[in-house]
Amino acid sequence: MVENTTTDSSVDRGGSSEEEPANPDGDVAGAEEESGELIDEISDSLADDGFGVFHGREFISLRENGQVAPNSTVSQQYLKGKEAVILAYNENTNEIAIIPLEQNYDRTNVYSLQWNDDRVSMSVGGFLKQNDIKPDQTMRYPPEWDEDIGNEHVPGGLLVDLDQEGEVSPVAHSGTDEDDEEVEA
Repeated sequence: MVENTTTDSSVDRGGSSEEEPANPDGDVAGAEEESGELIDEISDSLADDGFGVFHGREFISLRENGQVAPNSTVSQQYLKGKEAVILAYNENTNEIAIIPLEQNYDRTNVYSLQWNDDRVSMSVGGFLKQNDIKPDQTMRYPPEWDEDIGNEHVPGGLLVDLDQEGEVSPVAHSGTDEDDEEVEA
């Protein structure tokens, strides 16, 4: 039988000898942000070493009912804390640009984000109709973040290339495109 004879709680575990609470103010949001930054730093380090780090599957759904709906991964990574987006369509490249905005504006090219838990959708039927984008069923496309679109006030936006082969959503009529994401993740 091995007996633990250490009774001193200040055993050196590789950190500082002074114990500080992890979050002295009890700021949950601050602790989550700090944890997120740590995870990002570790993920970046692993990627630098040649490891592929899975961050969740990213896709944006174009629905036949005139909605554009990023999945929760895209919503949280690129749209969290945003109130609206500017949508633009490039006919030459057949791409939709989605530029996140901090606040909503009363402009015809600005679309409000409708949040439901950690997911967002946008009612953009007029935009889709104006640009002759007519999905006859819900289609998913993987977006790309492009830092070159926007300006000094907007650090980039999402691009959806409609020329790439989209994927038919298996839950097209349920109102959510998340149900099968867990299986694929």
